[in-house]
Amino acid sequence: YVVTIPQFPFRPETPLFPPASIVQNYLHAYADHFGLKPYIRLNTRVDKAEWDVQHNAWVVTPSSGPPERYDFLVVANGHFRVPRYPDAPGLQTWLTSRRAIHSVHYRNPTQFSKHSKIVVVGGGPSAIDICTDMRSTGKLILQSIPTRAEAVFPYPPDTELYRKIPKIS
Repeated sequence: YVVTIPQFPFRPETPLFPPASIVQNYLHAYADHFGLKPYIRLNTRVDKAEWDVQHNAWVVTPSSGPPERYDFLVVANGHFRVPRYPDAPGLQTWLTSRRAIHSVHYRNPTQFSKHSKIVVVGGGPSAIDICTDMRSTGKLILQSIPTRAEAVFPYPPDTELYRKIPKIS
């Protein structure tokens, strides 16, 4: 869902539920505009964050480098990091056999190089991003969505290698 920041709004044509690529481009532009890149460290795990009463600051210990002090700490670890699965008969068999995964485990289309037909179940932003990413693989991608979802999200048009299908059970 697009959140408008008054000092740096999304472009007017941005969809209500933008794909990850648009959000990523926006975050890069935001960091450039406000000169934040020198303060951003990517691919760095935080091993410890402790409140230092004496200095009235957070002491953050990264996985590499010395501890640093901060006035404020924001924990933004991702709301959807723990997979939730529907109560669907037979799903556990598919998961155990590694013929099904949750979107949280998706990294890139190469994971599916040995498969010729893939079903993405879901009509939300993660499913749309995954289908968009996988469309260039030459594999048949079927996206199972509830019919009401088409009124909310901007789905790509059906093609020879991508089709929306009704919700499956």
